[in-house]
Amino acid sequence: ELQPFEKNNNYFDLSGVSLNNPFMNIFLLYTAKLVVCSASGPNHLPHTFGKPCLWTNIFPTASVPILKKDRYIHKRWEKNGKKLTLEEIYKTDLSRSFLKENFNGSSIKIIDNNENEIFLAVKEILDNIENGFKVSKYQIKIHNERVKLGYPEGGGYVCNSFKY
Repeated sequence: ELQPFEKNNNYFDLSGVSLNNPFMNIFLLYTAKLVVCSASGPNHLPHTFGKPCLWTNIFPTASVPILKKDRYIHKRWEKNGKKLTLEEIYKTDLSRSFLKENFNGSSIKIIDNNENEIFLAVKEILDNIENGFKVSKYQIKIHNERVKLGYPEGGGYVCNSFKY
C-alpha cells in the first residue's frame, strides 16, 4: 500500500532542509540504507560509502548511476501523444541534452515520474537490498541497448518495474 513518505518513520526528506552543521548531511547519507535522488545534488556522495541509490526523473537519458547496485528510472518521453521507446529516445539528437529549452518547438514532451512509478521503484530496490542485487534479462537488454547506441556503460540498471 502506498504510504505518504511524511508518515513513514524510516524516511527522511533531505531536500530543502537547512541543517546548521553541513557534516550532518554527510552523516545522514552515510547512515542511510538507501538514497533516493535525482541526477543532481548529493547523488554521488552515497557511492563514497557504498550505499545504493535510486535515481528518479533521469534527464537527460545519458545520465545513469555508477554502481552496479544502483537503479534508475527515466523521465517519460512522448511524441505526438505516443510514448517513445528507449531506442527511439536514444536516436534523437535531444537524448543528451541537459536543457529543456532545447525541446521548445519540438513535438517531444518530457514527463516526470509519477508517484506510482517511484513507489514501485523504491519497493524494487528495497527488495534488492534485502534479497541481493540480481540483474534481470530485461535490465541486461536495456543496458546493452544503451551501449550499442554509443552511451557510456554506467553501472546501475533500470528498474524492472519501469517499462518502455
